[in-house]
Amino acid sequence: MLFMLVVLLLTRRATHLMLSLSRRLILLVVALAFAAPARAQWDTGPVVAPRVEYRTFTSAAAGATVSFHVWTPPNYDTEPSRRFPVLYWLHGSGPPTTSVAPLASWFANAVAEGQMPPLIVVFPNGWDYGMWTDSKDGTRPIETVLMGELLPLVDASYRTIAARSGRIIEGFSMGGMGAARLGMKHHQVFAGASILGAGPLQLDFMVSPSCAVVPDALRAQIYQDVWGSDPAYYLANTPWTLAQQNAAAVVASGLRVRQAVGAADCLIQNNIPFDAHLTQLGIAHAYATPAGVRHSATQLMQALGAANWNFYRETLEGAPTGSAFCLGDGSGAACPCGNQGLPGQGCANSIGVGARLEAHGSASLANDTLRLEVQPVPNSSLLFFQGTQRLNAGLGSPFGDGLRCVGGNVVRLRTRVGALNFAAHPAGGDVPISVQGALPLAGGTRYYQVWYRNSANFCTSSTFNLSNGWSVDWTP
Repeated sequence: MLFMLVVLLLTRRATHLMLSLSRRLILLVVALAFAAPARAQWDTGPVVAPRVEYRTFTSAAAGATVSFHVWTPPNYDTEPSRRFPVLYWLHGSGPPTTSVAPLASWFANAVAEGQMPPLIVVFPNGWDYGMWTDSKDGTRPIETVLMGELLPLVDASYRTIAARSGRIIEGFSMGGMGAARLGMKHHQVFAGASILGAGPLQLDFMVSPSCAVVPDALRAQIYQDVWGSDPAYYLANTPWTLAQQNAAAVVASGLRVRQAVGAADCLIQNNIPFDAHLTQLGIAHAYATPAGVRHSATQLMQALGAANWNFYRETLEGAPTGSAFCLGDGSGAACPCGNQGLPGQGCANSIGVGARLEAHGSASLANDTLRLEVQPVPNSSLLFFQGTQRLNAGLGSPFGDGLRCVGGNVVRLRTRVGALNFAAHPAGGDVPISVQGALPLAGGTRYYQVWYRNSANFCTSSTFNLSNGWSVDWTP
């Protein structure tokens, strides 16, 4: 009898042990089942595209290997002592790598054509629906990984301008929302925030735009995964609240903000009140709604035209260097056939306006980063040139369809072809202007102008026109 009792107790103990082990095994399997997709979300695998590098790092915050991609301009290799600004591009919802290759090509073309300064583009990984914020339950610390780990890593691994003045945060759709919230929250880190086709911007995540295509079930799942279905946590992390909380600091920091959304984009419904909110808070920003543009990042930037490129240049380079003279807007000499341009431009050309030349960057011989930029011009051949004198006391003289402003010892700097009604010099691996222009060691004042082809019989029979003149004082 005693023997049977002992056997029974041992059997029960073994059974209990087996059940305990089974429960633990089940919990382990469940944990691994959830951990595997999480690890997969943190590491996207490589995108193969010209000059795009796939990188990973071990994240303490995520407890996983995290991937990101980086595009570097060609002169990153040819100018080994130069440092470059960084554009952090935040992707929209869905697979994080879908936009890497097309956007890398887009920015590559823009840099090659001189539309924007050479810069490094970083494509962080924000998960399919990570919303560029830390999830309430702590399992997706996306903001912490980006701001606390990735930014320092990029500055340590690449020749960046590791300062606020050298960083822009930009994104589209979910990424536009991310750029808005991170720009408002971390205004001390970025010089500019570009908010493109942004969403969600509403104050209640579950109240979607009337034209939204996100299924209700998926919306509810995102709400739970990111914000724990907590309306207070969601509201506290919206761009709306962060802008309101940090308005005074954002204004004081000088953060350059632009918001753009296509007029045919469903998300314009929530962008309109956000624009009004920023205005009410006194946060200066550009706002554009190009007609006919739907929910497409490249179409939106294309439709913005010159204003798109101005945002990058002005954010990273500041106010123009030097001053304009010899204007074809009626304040100087008369244009050849009454073809007066708009204020600050040269004489009007065949696209209906005059070309405005400006210079940006440093005019120091010790650190020559000066770049000449002209727009809008016909997409035809044009010539940047330098002179030592201003003609006709700086008023200019009729020449072709415009005014000749620059004379003396003239140096031809570079011939280019306009693209998207814009051109710039230097671009790519061009020699600095001070070297091309043979500036003396003591520096001095030089004058610049752009000659360009115009449509036949627009004004005179000459088929060419000129920009305004631009004066630059070079220092040693």
